[in-house]
Amino acid sequence: MPVKGVFFRPGSVSQLAVLVDEYSDFDIAGRVYSAAYEKAQPFRGLAALIERMESLFNELYFPQPTHQLRGFNVRRGRGRLKRKPAQDEVKKMEDSKNVVESGEKATFVVHVQFRQNATWQGTIQWIDSKKTQKFRSTLEMIRLMDEALQSGADVEFGGWEK
Repeated sequence: MPVKGVFFRPGSVSQLAVLVDEYSDFDIAGRVYSAAYEKAQPFRGLAALIERMESLFNELYFPQPTHQLRGFNVRRGRGRLKRKPAQDEVKKMEDSKNVVESGEKATFVVHVQFRQNATWQGTIQWIDSKKTQKFRSTLEMIRLMDEALQSGADVEFGGWEK
């Protein structure tokens, strides 16, 4: 079922739709939709959600990170990842229909504008209640999503009420 009023702009490759299908006791499952790839990738668990989003940003190399992760198993030279330039993805997005399905529990549109200080900054839009809020870190974004999903329970963090 398409969500009315949620359209991806061609220039926003860093905008992802998080479609939450299951939520219980802080366990989350659903899909992450990227208009750049025109497909939804499933996730189960909060760590998998963040990993999927981060890998999409790394593949597009947008927004560019200010810190590069280091590891012991990184191969140099021919083993490097080939990143797709963001300009090619923007051209691909201009031709897409830009309509997103809704999640069973909740639907969020996350627009990460910066990846600074080893975290994300941007805006999150809660489609079901038509609210938008800025976040300064990945943890704050997670807390906003959690508050929206626990809307029936008493929640102390009043992030959506600002």
